[in-house]
Parts: sequence; C-alpha cells; structure tokens
Amino acid sequence: MSIEQFIDNEVKSNDVVLFMKGTPQFPQCGFSGQVVQILDHVGVGYKGLNVLESADLLQTLVSETERVNSDARQLVADLADAQLNWKPAPNAWSIAQCLEHLAVTSEKFDQDFARALAFGREKRSVSGAVRYRPTIFGGWLVKRLSPEAKRKMPAPKVFRPSENSAIEGALERFLTQQETFLGFVKDARNRLQ
Repeated sequence: MSIEQFIDNEVKSNDVVLFMKGTPQFPQCGFSGQVVQILDHVGVGYKGLNVLESADLLQTLVSETERVNSDARQLVADLADAQLNWKPAPNAWSIAQCLEHLAVTSEKFDQDFARALAFGREKRSVSGAVRYRPTIFGGWLVKRLSPEAKRKMPAPKVFRPSENSAIEGALERFLTQQETFLGFVKDARNRLQ
C-alpha cells in the first residue's frame, strides 16, 4: 500500500486523524503536543498516528515538507513586508524572523547531511527503509523545545534570526532551504531504491 493510499484510508475511516510526531501520550514535538492538548481539551475524539514510525519515513518527510511549504506560502500570501516584520512583543519574533530562524537552523546542518549521505554511500549498504527511532537525547531535546516545556530553552545564538526589523525575502530563503533539505531526503531515498 502506498503512503497516499494509507493516508486516504485513515482519513476515510476516522472522523479526525492527527498525523503527528510521537503519540498522543508522548508527543515528540511542540506542535504535536499543542494539537493533542487542544483536541483533548475540547473533547474531540481522534486517532493519533506517529509519522516517525512510518514504514517509509523518507517519503513521509518529503510529503510533510511539501505540506509545510504550502502552508508557509498560504500564511504569508496576503501579508505586506510590514506585517511580516511586525513583532507581537518586544522580546518576541516576527513571522519573518521565524522563517529566517528555520532557514538558518536548517542551513547549519547542510554539511552534516551531505557528510552523512557520503558516509552512508561509502560504508553502509542498505536494501530498504530503515526505521527511525529518536535517541534518548533527541527525545529530551524535543521536550525542552516544546511550547509547553516548563523550562524554556532559548535558541542558540548561531540559530537566531537577525534583529533587523525589515527582513526581506524570508519566505524565499525558507523555501529555498526547504528545497535543499528535500534534495538530501530524495538523495537518501534514491539510494534505497
């Protein structure tokens, strides 16, 4: 069964399906945790599906990244630069800064992804999809970064967006970096086929 058929089947079989990182009992990212809290608070019955346990994690990453790109385009489609750069509070980030932060953070890992792919080609032979399991440290880090974490973890300086109040091209930079990331994922996927 293809990933598209699986998703279609789940959506048709359940009133509400939450495709999330982790499980409703143990969300693995802040957004998933927030959605679980909202659904539980309003009493909506739902089925949580852990995308990290996908039989084809790489295809899931491609699908999710493309969905995020579409959502980002829709979010900023009708916003002027002044709106993108507006900060809701002096110590909060604007939409442009959030997009820049995501792009900068991802860019910092480009060399690591390239090295990992090269190492994998050279040293490891893989004949099929490998199941992803976060490490103990990875699970801890995700919990520390979630919005509901009691002790907030500030973004390291190297990952922070500029303090400039007139960032231009934040969406384009974000989408360009997303395409770079997709290139790494597709490269890894092609290696398995």
